Amino acid sequence: MKIIDKYIYKEMALPTIFGISLFTFIFLIDILVEMMENILVKNIPAIEVLEMISYYFPPILVQTVPMGLLLGVMLTYGNLSSTSELIALESIGIGIKRFLMPALILGILMTGLVYFIEEKIVPDSYDKLSLITKKIAYKKPALKIEEKVFIENIGEYSIYVNGMDQENDIAKNLVVFKKEKDSQYPQIIISKKAEWKDSNMILSDAKFYKLGSDGEEKLRGSFDKQLIPINTFFGGFSKNKSKSKSMMGISELNKKINTFKEKTDEKLSYEIEYYQKLAIPLSTLILSFLGVMLSVKNNRSGKGVSFGISLVIIFLYMMGMNLGKILAKKEILHPAIALGYPNVLLTILSLILFIRQMRRR
Repeated sequence: MKIIDKYIYKEMALPTIFGISLFTFIFLIDILVEMMENILVKNIPAIEVLEMISYYFPPILVQTVPMGLLLGVMLTYGNLSSTSELIALESIGIGIKRFLMPALILGILMTGLVYFIEEKIVPDSYDKLSLITKKIAYKKPALKIEEKVFIENIGEYSIYVNGMDQENDIAKNLVVFKKEKDSQYPQIIISKKAEWKDSNMILSDAKFYKLGSDGEEKLRGSFDKQLIPINTFFGGFSKNKSKSKSMMGISELNKKINTFKEKTDEKLSYEIEYYQKLAIPLSTLILSFLGVMLSVKNNRSGKGVSFGISLVIIFLYMMGMNLGKILAKKEILHPAIALGYPNVLLTILSLILFIRQMRRR
């Protein structure tokens, strides 16, 4: 590796790390606020909250690595342009193709890294996040219950709670709907209090009503206390039998798509996710190329200008991807075209700027 390559790589290192860290922190703000609430209000141990946050990082990095690399490249090459170092390189016969190479090589490496994170790490992170969420629910089950909110499909139960004491794990004045195997109507339980002790939910001072298949009351009764095991209430610790699309890697999505024999809305949703997961990592390489072209073009632009331009490009790219999703969902465009066109537009823009630079020089 020549001295000039080492120098440019060294100059790109800190700005790129800064860019990735900055955008990752921005994406994490909402999650951090929610996690602080869990620590301060819901009394979840800080170590478990930190573990949960760590599992959010890989999916976020898939989004922020391309953004951070764009900012890092623009800051680096913008600084090289403003200090006339690129002009000095050209004066000794090192043209734009040569000093473009470090950015492209870094872009290729980062693209491979993002694909690896997307394929290998993100699915595992979602699995572990699901498991630790269930683990916390077992330790402090009341955290899954919110007052004055109807919560559906918690195991075989759906619940409405009028009042909730999170600190003491006590719910007051609740209505419980339990699914019945022999009837299309659920069993209805009205309880004045529920608390969680020794891996059980304990309903106190309650009345229950069973309905027949015709919807008429079949049986009613009351009880002072009833114990419901937590594993019945929340389900087991096993991994989800059916993963959501966002939890799947690229190869998993491809296999899932191939299981559909006919074109359906469900198949379309998997195709949209599949092509999005292909497109976003590829944007890393394209943005590194574009970042150099924009920085070299603006020879005297400062760091503020580079930052502003990078934000505009990122915003437009995200808008383009969202528009692509809409067009794909409405079947106006094939998902591959709808999710791929933002990368095509960025590539065309980069090539136009590159040709202009070659002609100017």
